[in-house]
Amino acid sequence: MFRRLATAVAALSLGAAGFVLAPAAQAGTSGSEKAWTPPKCQGHRANTAVWVTCKGKGSASQVRMVYECRVLGRVVRHTTAWESLGARSSKTISDECNFEAVSAKGESRRP
Repeated sequence: MFRRLATAVAALSLGAAGFVLAPAAQAGTSGSEKAWTPPKCQGHRANTAVWVTCKGKGSASQVRMVYECRVLGRVVRHTTAWESLGARSSKTISDECNFEAVSAKGESRRP
């Protein structure tokens, strides 16, 4: 009983002092934060070369290339390291397969 009364008094005094109690779902977020926009990435392949070109869409990101090479009839998946991409910049990531390039695509994540 005393705990409920103390909580109610504290809430009223904070409200009177000009504080607004936010719901738990909204705690920690501000209205000025922008949503993250992933970059647009286009993969390419030609004979043994693979490359991907990524363009920023307004948010800083990290990008990498995931590509597949055919080696003696088997398809092997490779991944490059994450690289920084500015909000409005573009980046080309390239590599080489020993025998045959099968596919290339870009992946992105928040920095």
